[in-house]
Amino acid sequence: SPSGSHLACVDRRKLILWSAADGGVLRQFEHPRRRKHTCVVFHPHDLCVATGDEDGKLTLWYGLQQAEPVTTVFHWHAHAVNHVSFSADGAYLLSGGEEAVLVLWQIETGHRQFLPRLGAPIKHVSVSDDLATYAIAHTDNAVRLISSADLQVQ
Repeated sequence: SPSGSHLACVDRRKLILWSAADGGVLRQFEHPRRRKHTCVVFHPHDLCVATGDEDGKLTLWYGLQQAEPVTTVFHWHAHAVNHVSFSADGAYLLSGGEEAVLVLWQIETGHRQFLPRLGAPIKHVSVSDDLATYAIAHTDNAVRLISSADLQVQ
């Protein structure tokens, strides 16, 4: 987590949350649709995580301290989500997968933008701290830098 107090991982259909202080498991949550998770990332400011799954859906998990967290689901990907990343301000979620399309999700509204035809499946997405650039790593080992202002490959 951004505060360093929590760790999270996904193991098949479970999201597991640990205490970083003592390494103890705090919570385990089953996937709401009983699907396999593929990736997880913490929100940059809140105790919230986003997970991707094998069906191409993203799930935002809020209220991780509660027995039953609140979830919000976004869906566009036709195949598994390989990676998901929050923008540094936490307002956007970026996802990529086999389709070689970068999807930018405005979390508050669910509005999405697409950057298609990136050449190879997306393996990793990173956002610069100043929000100006996205770095996209692909399965063919290519790395593309993308301007967040106009979504042009630099």
